[in-house]
Amino acid sequence: MSKSMIMSFAAKEKMRLKKEGEDQEYDQFVKKFKTMSDKQTAILEKRFKVNEHFSISRGDYENLPCPMLAWTMCDESMKILAEHISQNLARWNGNDEESMEDDFWKTMEDEAVAIGMEYYEDLDDDYRAELEYNWMNLN
Repeated sequence: MSKSMIMSFAAKEKMRLKKEGEDQEYDQFVKKFKTMSDKQTAILEKRFKVNEHFSISRGDYENLPCPMLAWTMCDESMKILAEHISQNLARWNGNDEESMEDDFWKTMEDEAVAIGMEYYEDLDDDYRAELEYNWMNLN
């Protein structure tokens, strides 16, 4: 879950709690929101090797300009995704590293869409709220 999404959720929750006069509950909510647990950090930062030049993590997808729902992807799905990206990059025949990196980011996103990873902006509001709640309570 990207920081911008977290802050958006926090702002909405802040308004709800302030409106209901729950200042103490809000303070606890913000404290919990600002610190990720070790488990959350491990989920986002675990790297999956694509090739000798690149690897991917769930955090890479969560922090794209248009964030994708990656924290729910299991390790096996992330490995499959890395393999698909690797196969696509193997066909790359450019000759400079900058274009290879650009191709990597495009391929990374295209392959994620192909295996069913969703953009947060495309999620139903109720489902998104449920995901945010589950992320916040992941210990």
